[in-house]
Amino acid sequence: PARAPRPPPAAATAASEPPPLETLLPIAAAGSDVLAPVAGQRSQAMPSMLEIVTGQRDRLRERTGDLEQERDRWRSAAEQERQRAEALHADNVKLLERARYLQSFQPKQGGGGPGRATRGGRAAGGRADRDLESRY
Repeated sequence: PARAPRPPPAAATAASEPPPLETLLPIAAAGSDVLAPVAGQRSQAMPSMLEIVTGQRDRLRERTGDLEQERDRWRSAAEQERQRAEALHADNVKLLERARYLQSFQPKQGGGGPGRATRGGRAAGGRADRDLESRY
């Protein structure tokens, strides 16, 4: 199979040549020697590797602290909701016990008549009410 001929290298580089450095970096256009520091002389515009790594470390520590605080807030919220759920469960159990206790004094259908209660609830009068109040 024949391949298409390649364009000459000069034509290819002219079309895809990157823009000059002066247009990308305003510092280079100003004629500063930032891009070519003299040996032993540190540039104020270019941080050292130590400064970069130290900055990353500090940002990581700050982010870690923020995440730990958020985790603690979530833990306390979860604990409060757990306690709330336990309290609601206990209330539900008490209400269910009360309902069953009160149902035990309801007249049975087809039993001894509409006015009679089982377990002596109505016959005992106010005693059943006092027992209910003292129980809870």
